[in-house]
Amino acid sequence: MISPATSAPEFAAYLEELSQLRVGAGLNVPELAKRLGVQDGDIRRAEAGTRKVGVAELQLRAAECGTTLEEFSRRLDERLRSIQLPGLLQPDDAAGPSDEAGSREIH
Repeated sequence: MISPATSAPEFAAYLEELSQLRVGAGLNVPELAKRLGVQDGDIRRAEAGTRKVGVAELQLRAAECGTTLEEFSRRLDERLRSIQLPGLLQPDDAAGPSDEAGSREIH
């Protein structure tokens, strides 16, 4: 059974990014499963949202797909921002407006 939290648009975005990680690396499900030492069904269930993926596994998955957990997180963050605030944020806006007073050095 899928809980309300896992049916949210944010969770769907996570699942899309998880799948895109593999597809973007040019890997099919059996290839990634073999690289990770898991069953094909583990990959399919994770990408369908019926199997949780821990941080350590996500880091390994990213590495096998030629990227890093940090890069996966950055792409997911961009995707989530587009869902939460469509058209309002550009990637450079993520840090927020600059605060000139806060950026002055104190001597």
